[in-house]
Amino acid sequence: ITNDDGEAGLDIAQARLAMTDVDREEQQAIAQQIRRLTKPLLLRIRALATEDLTAAAKLCLRLRQQDIFAERVAAEEKRLGRLLLKKIRSPRLDLADRADLAHYYLLLEPDNVLALNERAKALSQQRNFAEALPYWQRLAILRPDNGRFDQHIRRCQQQLGSVS
Repeated sequence: ITNDDGEAGLDIAQARLAMTDVDREEQQAIAQQIRRLTKPLLLRIRALATEDLTAAAKLCLRLRQQDIFAERVAAEEKRLGRLLLKKIRSPRLDLADRADLAHYYLLLEPDNVLALNERAKALSQQRNFAEALPYWQRLAILRPDNGRFDQHIRRCQQQLGSVS
C-alpha cells in the first residue's frame, strides 16, 4: 500500500479491525499496535515535510481521523502548516503548485485567510473561475469589510456568465 512500514502497519491494523470476527480482546491488542505506530508515523510526517509537503499533509489528515493520534498530530499539523504557508508564499512557486499547496493547507485549517486568498488568486490566474469562486465567497464572509473580495466574486461570475 505504501513504502513505509508505519503506514502499512496502520493499513493492516485498520483492515483487521474492520473484520467482523474480531473479538474484544483482539480489538484491544490491535489498538495497542496502532498506538505503538504513533512515534514512527509522526517522524514520517516530519521526514515527508522535508521532501513532499503534499504527502506530509495527506498523512496528517489520515492520522487526524484516528482518535488515538489526534492530540499528537495537532502539533505536527501546526508545524506542517507553517512550512506550507512559507512555501505557498514563495515567489518561485508556479500557479498550479501554489493552488495545490493552499488546498492541502486548507484541509488542515479551512478558514485560513492567507491560504484561501492564495488558492483563489492562483485559480483565478489559471482562469479556473468556477473553482475560484467559492474561495472568494468564503473570503468575503470571513472578511466582510474587504470589498476587494466582492470585486473578485463579480469577475468570476462575469467570466462564468452568471452576471451580465
